Amino acid sequence: MMFLLLAAQAAAVAPPAGEPVLTLSEVGLHRGRWPFTGYYPDRAMRGGVSSRTTALCRAAAAGALVDCRIEAVEAADYGFDQATLKLLADASTDVATRGGAPTEGRRLRVSLSFKVSRNGSTRVTAR
Repeated sequence: MMFLLLAAQAAAVAPPAGEPVLTLSEVGLHRGRWPFTGYYPDRAMRGGVSSRTTALCRAAAAGALVDCRIEAVEAADYGFDQATLKLLADASTDVATRGGAPTEGRRLRVSLSFKVSRNGSTRVTAR
């Protein structure tokens, strides 16, 4: 049963034939209702823990990001994976690449950097 679930998840982000994975150098990422810093995990913020995550999503109609899954997270067990998925669910991408090609149906790889400073302020950036 777990294998079927994993296979279904992998199929959900399969790119159209011959389409390379998009990066943020080709399209913009637009935040949702809150600034990115609103997604910083509380436990990590209190502990002064920073991390990087990488996720793979599919661009849907109107630039919505769907079928996102985590590919990598540096600091496990601090909630950065859930924070990344939450942020991406509220974000969108351009409907066309900078070269003019449509993004709908294409995969997009997003790397996020979560940083907390010594004074406790947080910063989340996408690359």
